[in-house]
Amino acid sequence: MKRIIGIIGGEGKMGRWLNAFFSGIGCSVLSADRKTALTPDDLARRCDVLVLSVPIDAAVQMARSIGPLLCSSQLLTDVCSLKHEIVAAMRKSTLAEVVGMHPLFGPGLESVKGQNVVLCPVKSSDGFLWLKNVFETQGAMVTVTDPETHDRMMGIVQGLSHWITITIAETVQKSVGSPNQLERFATPVFRLQLGLIGRLLHQDPALYEMLIARNPYVKEMVEAFQRTGADVLKDFIDFEEGCQRLGRLKKFFGELLDPVTQRTDQFLDRSPVDDKGHEQRSRSLEEAIRT
Repeated sequence: MKRIIGIIGGEGKMGRWLNAFFSGIGCSVLSADRKTALTPDDLARRCDVLVLSVPIDAAVQMARSIGPLLCSSQLLTDVCSLKHEIVAAMRKSTLAEVVGMHPLFGPGLESVKGQNVVLCPVKSSDGFLWLKNVFETQGAMVTVTDPETHDRMMGIVQGLSHWITITIAETVQKSVGSPNQLERFATPVFRLQLGLIGRLLHQDPALYEMLIARNPYVKEMVEAFQRTGADVLKDFIDFEEGCQRLGRLKKFFGELLDPVTQRTDQFLDRSPVDDKGHEQRSRSLEEAIRT
């Protein structure tokens, strides 16, 4: 059954992506944003599925205002990067079916094939099963979990990983006269790290405030990382201890190692860019780090 989808925040980057995605599978899509003729109330009256595609504070407020307008046959969902607060707000505010949704990719993708999507349903329902089937049919890898587990995993996947990237960027700034100089010494692996720094610094800083400061699990992960870092450094002073640690890690990651290595090989095995591309990338990186 094709459903009418309403996207609140539909003119933003992710909102436009959602519009294209649901339109592409044959759904009718309506959008409400600051400058649209349609309002969130209009969407509540006309749509089967309401998607909150706005920052988390606005999403919580919108859930509380729009939730009471929805009935039990409708589905209310969101695309926030943290789930505990928004799922609780949606659940408490409406009789509609509620599913927290987190597409683990940005709006630049043309296809969800092979991409991860996490769903946090309040309970199994027709709307949840429909949404899950939509993504699975398009080739996405759907994981169903609760909001707390989701946020704890995001403490590692987003919070800790972005904290590490920011910390590396700060260390580079304090240790190297110019990013151009560092680029000239970069290995293929470190070029990937520079790419992560560049991607992070081109994003809205408010995004990282939310992913790092607002996730209650990030502090725990960062503190564990700092303690472990000191232990790793101590072990590698003793070569034998360091090798044993790497052996334990190889056993822990097990079958995951081959596919992730193959995915990175396609980037690492590329030939270096020509001098013009090298210089352009260096200037862009230097500008990003200095900003």
